[in-house]
Amino acid sequence: NNATFSNNFGGDGGGAFYLQSDIDVNVDLEGTRFLSNTTNGDGGAIETFNLSGPIDVSLTSSTLSDNQADGDGGAIKGSAAISINSSTLNDNRSAADGNLTSRGGGAILVELGSLNLVNSTLSGNRLMGGEGQGGAIRVESASVSITHSTFTLNQSPVAGAIFNNGGFVGVENSILAGNTLA
Repeated sequence: NNATFSNNFGGDGGGAFYLQSDIDVNVDLEGTRFLSNTTNGDGGAIETFNLSGPIDVSLTSSTLSDNQADGDGGAIKGSAAISINSSTLNDNRSAADGNLTSRGGGAILVELGSLNLVNSTLSGNRLMGGEGQGGAIRVESASVSITHSTFTLNQSPVAGAIFNNGGFVGVENSILAGNTLA
């Protein structure tokens, strides 16, 4: 808790933090900052990959800013149960360069898992090119719940704020404003 991960590079994924597991894993981070991390793969700051056991990642009162992935999920790419509460994700970037494996998610790509986002702000996240979708979030066969959160100034060629591909997205008491197609 209260840690800073800054200017790290993760070659194939997870610029600062990569978690792959086949057992039950719980990661709780509070007051943690992920700043200016990069990867040639997915998840500019964090990537999780669930082999068989459940992975639960919780971020509370945290900041993910200025992270970049050449693949999906400028800040986070997760196939896990992800909870984000009272946190800020801003100015993260995903290249999503239009190749067959790049899908998008300027801030987050969640697939085959879940995302619970509460009292959080996603602002200024973007896809830097190609044909990816979801300036803030791309949902890929996952379940997403968004409550009391703000999405503003996110950009993508398709769906400035949220793109849903085969999942469920519920939005309650939230603001989505000023998100654009780029």
